Amino acid sequence: GFHLCLAAGCYRRSLAMPRWCAVAFSAWGLLAGASAGEPEVATKLRGDRTGDGPAAEAPPRAASRKASASVAVAMAGGGFRALTTDIGLAAGLLAAKARARNESATLADIGLFDRFDTVSTNSGSTWFFTQLAFSDNFRSMVERMAESPETAAAEMHESWMKAWISLGKDIERKQVRSEEIDRTIQALLESGEGVIAQQLREVSYFWKRGLSWNDFVHMMMKTTVDLDSHHSIGDPVPSWLEGKKWVVAHSIAAGTPSNEVHLTRSIGEAATYRLSDAVVPGDWLPIYIPAKYSVVLGSGADADAPYDYMAPGIGAGRVFTYSGHTWFGVSSWEHQSLPFADLVKLPEVRSGSLPLAGVTAASSAFAGAFCVSASWSSTTGLLNSQLTPWASLYADTSATFSTGVAAYTDLDRKGVSRGRLRVAARTGLTGVIDGSYTDNSAAGLAVSAGASEVTMVVQNLQNMYYLFSNERSTDPTLGIPKLHLPVFAEVLDESMFQRRHDFHMPAGAQFLKGITTASVQATTLESKVWGIAAGRAVTVNVVHVESALSIGGTEDYDDYCVLVQEIMSAILLEENSEFVHGGPGSLLEIL
Repeated sequence: GFHLCLAAGCYRRSLAMPRWCAVAFSAWGLLAGASAGEPEVATKLRGDRTGDGPAAEAPPRAASRKASASVAVAMAGGGFRALTTDIGLAAGLLAAKARARNESATLADIGLFDRFDTVSTNSGSTWFFTQLAFSDNFRSMVERMAESPETAAAEMHESWMKAWISLGKDIERKQVRSEEIDRTIQALLESGEGVIAQQLREVSYFWKRGLSWNDFVHMMMKTTVDLDSHHSIGDPVPSWLEGKKWVVAHSIAAGTPSNEVHLTRSIGEAATYRLSDAVVPGDWLPIYIPAKYSVVLGSGADADAPYDYMAPGIGAGRVFTYSGHTWFGVSSWEHQSLPFADLVKLPEVRSGSLPLAGVTAASSAFAGAFCVSASWSSTTGLLNSQLTPWASLYADTSATFSTGVAAYTDLDRKGVSRGRLRVAARTGLTGVIDGSYTDNSAAGLAVSAGASEVTMVVQNLQNMYYLFSNERSTDPTLGIPKLHLPVFAEVLDESMFQRRHDFHMPAGAQFLKGITTASVQATTLESKVWGIAAGRAVTVNVVHVESALSIGGTEDYDDYCVLVQEIMSAILLEENSEFVHGGPGSLLEIL
């Protein structure tokens, strides 16, 4: 009877049973000496791990000799605004090159990204580059825009946005969940946290259905450009991108002893993890740590990463500690992972097999840090939603996301047990979240990869300021910690901008507010978090495209189509010809 009660507790969601009731049933089973067996998580683990503690054999490692970037482009996050800004720049430059030749041109003709050995992307710009590199449909759309700039907005609507907008209309809403989320969004607006409210509104119809951020990204790619989830980042790409290194910016939710990461939380039970204290005094690590998936484009599934996943030697002597309890602490457990410094080398092994949808979701998970807040974790749990992508670092690279989701789902939906917590520790279950929590510009990772020149594409100049030693607020927002992890020693001021060009705007522009290009000479700080030595000279070019649109959620989505056309129009204005085609500092020279 006790085992049946325990089973009812484990399957409370499928039985529509209140969570407190299921916890009570589970407690009866525990007090009677019953214990849940270790679940079977379908995965391919590296080696044969049983029990706690280190693996019997050292985990595999990628080739020790890493590449070094020279000239990189870093494309900042910013949701739909970033996506459409990047599209407008690519299509505009293609159209400008075609006009200069007085003939049609393709993306292969214009040498887009030719001068860069590394492309570093974050969030909405990762959406852009994923489609540019792996979707014929997307590249064809950009080329059609360049052929007819005056109808670019209509082309964007018909070829991309129309399908995306229709998706939300075709899914039936669950009214109870809808009302709960709408109240949350309204409270955020009233508290002055408009940006977070916009972001939640953007994915609300997914959240209202208990779907995950991975679902959101996969459905976007599939619906708009028919990009299936079976792709990996080592898959074939166009010849003009082959051999370039792609850096996909994201952050690891590492947790600290004073601010743990919440895996699941409900009345009477919880599971968390944290990175252990430093072994060496002063070896500080933040709650989020910058990380990068990387691949040589077109190199195949078996190719190792060209760059370190994290700063070399980071977290030496530390482990992840996974803690859980049920029945208000009557039963509690702790398990430890492999050494952290070993775990973070594993995504470098066969990085070409990393699932494309998974890395794109991780890079853009703007609400992923909800997992470091007890209150937000409880809220998303009640709504049966996964806004944090989960990965298992010890799983085979090709299965890192599927294994992470399986381990997390077992804990969250079936309940906390010794066996499920042990699986989380054995597989290195970790939250992988938006790069904006450490550096929205994606430029810090390019510098950490060795680049001596970086061209930043941003929609908000503050992304650039965060790389420098200017004072920045790190006050938490609604319980979510913020960081400032500078890369450069200088205090940035616009008076430092060299070769600055402020573009003329097309008449009647509704949303485009300005395009500015400039360069700054910078010097690196020593940073263990970034793996950067002090004193390196770096040329930082910036392309700042300012618009009146948000990152998404509050706008008419077709406004982004208009923004694309306005960016193209500005690039093609005769008054801006020198800024586009000229010498040093021109748009075509730095991009």
